[in-house]
Amino acid sequence: MKILITSVLLFLAIVNKPILAQEIPRLTYADHLFTKGKYSKAIEEYERHLFFYPVNREDSLYAISQIIKSYYMSEDYKNTLSHIESNMVNIKDEHEYFYSLNNYAGMSYLKLGYPKSAIIYFNQNRNEPQSILLTGIAYIHLHQWNSALKTFDSLLGCEDKAIAGLASKLSQVSKEGKTLKIKKPMIAGALSLFLPGAGYVYTEHYQTALSSLLLNSLLLGTSYELHKNGLKFTGSSAFILSFGWYIGNIYGSVKSAIRYNDLTQKIFIDESLQECTYFIKP
Repeated sequence: MKILITSVLLFLAIVNKPILAQEIPRLTYADHLFTKGKYSKAIEEYERHLFFYPVNREDSLYAISQIIKSYYMSEDYKNTLSHIESNMVNIKDEHEYFYSLNNYAGMSYLKLGYPKSAIIYFNQNRNEPQSILLTGIAYIHLHQWNSALKTFDSLLGCEDKAIAGLASKLSQVSKEGKTLKIKKPMIAGALSLFLPGAGYVYTEHYQTALSSLLLNSLLLGTSYELHKNGLKFTGSSAFILSFGWYIGNIYGSVKSAIRYNDLTQKIFIDESLQECTYFIKP
């Protein structure tokens, strides 16, 4: 996942180059630092420019954009989002910057694990192939395979062959994602309702299944023996305890199925997305 998102961003950064650095001589050194990957120092230089030369709007927009990109490239996604949100009003009429920063905001939310928030920003760049592509990737992370498939299929005729190629690959990934074998939490819970530990067998957690069966059997058997020997209070206490473990066995089986599905889909997504990074190497 991390490899794909980073590669996509590098691709977008090249495709959507802002104003050439040579057009803004005062920012040449800041751009040099950015190019060398010295992002914290680059931020200082861009902010210095904004302080001393706040009048020139075009220069200021460029400097703000570069500050945001510097935060992103240094993996400071919270500051990336903070600066985007505080400056979005100032750039909403500047299509080039508005489009680019929406993608950076969406990518930041993807990095932070919030694909739904990412989609909100990507959708603001309507009809832009790169943003549509990123929207599809966000749908993949939400396991919304049909939405992802529809999104990627809409890009198969894109004039940008790199994007069309990646969309074709990801379309196939979405089709495979729909066929993943997942466990149904309700079935796992129902199995453990009738036989403690059976739900864990269903989710392929065999050691947990055995432990659950033995512990529930032990507690229930202890309760029965205590009642049989006239120790009603102690027996009732043991029964309450055993009932708690029994309910926990059902709940645990449901959660086990959910974890199984999440892990299965995560492994599939990470491996599939990593394989298609060659489409977007700069």
